[in-house]
Amino acid sequence: MKSSKARSAGTFSSSFEIACYTSLLAAAEKAGDTASIPAIEAILAEEREMADWLIKHIPQTTEQFLLRSDADGVEAKK
Repeated sequence: MKSSKARSAGTFSSSFEIACYTSLLAAAEKAGDTASIPAIEAILAEEREMADWLIKHIPQTTEQFLLRSDADGVEAKK
């Protein structure tokens, strides 16, 4: 289940990055670093979009992996 493991790892990574940028945003706001806030908010929005995409596609990717694993002559890793 390499593919589904990779997707799960991607979801974890995205969640961790969301947490980091959320913390960074709070620190910038507390420090009054108004110059950094727009960039942090933009990156945070991208990370949230990626996390949403991963969550929506994990079931489908897992199903495709399992179908390929059961099919003769088809490599599941592709």
